Parts: sequence; structure tokens; C-alpha cells
Amino acid sequence: MSFQDNFQKIKEICLKKNAGMFGNSRTAYEIELTGEDGGVFYIEFSGGNISIEPYDYHDRTAAIKLSAADFLAAAEGRLDLIAAYMLGRAVIEGDMDGAIMLKEFLAG
Repeated sequence: MSFQDNFQKIKEICLKKNAGMFGNSRTAYEIELTGEDGGVFYIEFSGGNISIEPYDYHDRTAAIKLSAADFLAAAEGRLDLIAAYMLGRAVIEGDMDGAIMLKEFLAG
């Protein structure tokens, strides 16, 4: 699957989830998918809205790097993002509490 295909699938899944846990604050994540189907996109929660676009995000809460297959599994609720980090399958830079919030959002 190409990066664009993975991105579209992830975006569709995430836009169906409830972002209420983020309230009105601004929280943003830069996601780097690794491998030949890799690329970068961001997920931003702001004012109760979700924005997901295929660009990098410099003023982010956390940056997360993992395979496209693993992030898709996390978005579908089949993989715990923090467990992937603990097993060395994901790299998380930045606010770990923020990364835990993303994990909870994806699991919901």
C-alpha cells in the first residue's frame, strides 16, 4: 500500500473517533511512517476539531515514528501505541503524557 493509501485509511478511521478528551486545547502530533510505504503526516486537535494532513508539524506535542502497518493497527485499536514504544517498535519524542492521550484516542 502506498503512503497516500495508508494516510487516507488512517484519516478516515481517526475522523470517526471522538476527540472530546482533548477539550478546547491545542494538541498536535507528527507521525512518521517508516518503510517503503512511509511518509509524514500530522494529527491536530484544536477547539474540539480534528485536522489530519500529510505534512510535518514543527510545533508539536509529540513526534511518533513507527511502521505504517503498526500505526494502522493502533488506529484500528489492534495495537497499543505505548506498548509498541515499550517493545521498541515505535519512537516517541516530546510529551509522553500527550502520547498517552493519543493512545487513548486511538483505542477509543
